[in-house]
Amino acid sequence: MLPDPGCYEERYRLTAGGAPALGASLITVGLLFRTEALWAACVVIAVALAIMLGPAMAARRRVAFRADYAGLTFGPAPRALMVRRGRPVFIPWGEVDKILLHPDDPGIAGRSGGVARSGRVARVEVRRRDQAAGMTREVSGWRLNRERLTSVTAAVAPGIAVVEGQPGVEGPPRT
Repeated sequence: MLPDPGCYEERYRLTAGGAPALGASLITVGLLFRTEALWAACVVIAVALAIMLGPAMAARRRVAFRADYAGLTFGPAPRALMVRRGRPVFIPWGEVDKILLHPDDPGIAGRSGGVARSGRVARVEVRRRDQAAGMTREVSGWRLNRERLTSVTAAVAPGIAVVEGQPGVEGPPRT
């Protein structure tokens, strides 16, 4: 089945960094049931459950980003998934001036201390028409498909440009 040409949606998923933490936590819990010090096992199980909470919340598959006929929706920030229930932010197309895609800079370490991935979008910035504060969201726990966003934007809001920003720079976009 072909995707809807008027809707593009990305959901949070279990990231490559979350999978090893989840696996290590499950192994640790399994090994602790073999210990004789029950109090130590309870403490480590509590810590392991706290570590597993992050990937488990991301794996709930909440909407991270959506572009449809009505406008753009940014889901809650990844940090808000774990601590509190963040609310989505909706921006109607009538308020959008342009969409900037800021790529990862391969010369700078990534957000989690790893190496940045060349060619991937690190942040999505929406500039508003009325010069009010724009909305910027880090692409973390999900991946942005540039081509899909561009085609949906062209279909539902043809006057709005999707342009590449410079890596690590909030300034004017490059074409």
